[in-house]
Amino acid sequence: MNSFIKYNEQLRNLYSSYINEANTDHFEKFFKENDPHEYLRLNESINSLRDLGIFFTGEELSAECAKIIASTLNEHSKVIDPCCGAGNLLVALTKFLPVCKTLTETLAKWNSLLHGFDLIEDFVDAAKIRIIFQALNRGVHIDEKNLQENMKILTNIKCKNGLDDDVSQDAFSHVLINPPYNQSLLKEYKYWSGGKVNLAAVFVDKYITDAKKGMHIVAILPDVLRSGTRYEKWRCAIDQLVSGEIKLKGRFDKKTDVDVFILNGFINNVNLGLNWVSEKKKYQQLSDYFSVSIGKVVPYRDPQEGEPHAYIYPGLLNSWDEIDSNDIASIRRHRSIPVLPPFITIKRTSSPKDKNRAGAHLIYGSKPVYVENHLIVIKANDDNITKYKKLLDHLKSAEVNFFLNDVIRCRHLTVKVVKEIPFKLEVSDEETIK
Repeated sequence: MNSFIKYNEQLRNLYSSYINEANTDHFEKFFKENDPHEYLRLNESINSLRDLGIFFTGEELSAECAKIIASTLNEHSKVIDPCCGAGNLLVALTKFLPVCKTLTETLAKWNSLLHGFDLIEDFVDAAKIRIIFQALNRGVHIDEKNLQENMKILTNIKCKNGLDDDVSQDAFSHVLINPPYNQSLLKEYKYWSGGKVNLAAVFVDKYITDAKKGMHIVAILPDVLRSGTRYEKWRCAIDQLVSGEIKLKGRFDKKTDVDVFILNGFINNVNLGLNWVSEKKKYQQLSDYFSVSIGKVVPYRDPQEGEPHAYIYPGLLNSWDEIDSNDIASIRRHRSIPVLPPFITIKRTSSPKDKNRAGAHLIYGSKPVYVENHLIVIKANDDNITKYKKLLDHLKSAEVNFFLNDVIRCRHLTVKVVKEIPFKLEVSDEETIK
């Protein structure tokens, strides 16, 4: 992050200006106009930021999480942000901390409570300087003017990998974290047999495993951890250790197309778990009437072998289309068994900002159809078209949108979630269908 060196130079110049002029107007204006994340966006490629999972927490979200953590702090507390970046969460927390008469006394007091790790040294330096500015903003007496000497007091904010084996989780009473959301290729690790895993899950797992009882964790996490099928075992393990609540927050920020939630929980002896979904009710669901599966054709991998049949893929379909399979012009070969109409497909790609999360299509007719793997296939055990049309209408409803936005805010639908969509045929409907 070479561009961030310039950001730190501006911070140092700002400090020098403040020491000489004792005027807070300069740095208050600077911080309003120069958010660290916005600075990175303007000076680094978005791909490099995504590859490293660098998305600093915004001011509002930082303040909300800091307030939650601050409510349980005491004089013996030790708070760790194991991937602190430029310190947004720690800076927000200082606003709730008491100050001493002098700058050095305040920094020493804060240092006993605040701990932060990051892999990028320039981020660590920025975090320290910004924390020093927070003390200055509280009106402490400046007994040491040298910035570097003041930074040395903050020994517990350091350049370090928060996932290192030598990090002792039981040394901390609180975890305040917005971990990286990037996928990392891991060897076999607890709940996964290898492959790419969202690092946010790994960070949370590390810091709650073997944590001391009463440890308070507040984490800003991507929605895939709350709703993704791949993280089901991870969620079950978290439930065995943590009691608390989940709060949906929507998009991380206006420029980051990732939905997030806040996990607010405690390690205790009575582990009541977390309500990953806001409501857990028993209800009739789509899978009571239909089977749900993924299309069998992987177009860029599967060879053109086998019998030729009609073939559908997302680019061929518009939401709420009703298509006669006899009219499908697209043909391909495949070794799987084609799907015999009628059936419904839903595009797997789906976003909370879409007007309809479950954009569906009804396929009817007499010709069997191959279905691409980016479509979810819904098939009843009978061919009564009335049942399919009732489901198609239901998938357009606000009830389905609300359900899907509650249980899965990442950018794709899963078979498990589609099976759980609330759907009930009334007695009169079932009699008609029979």
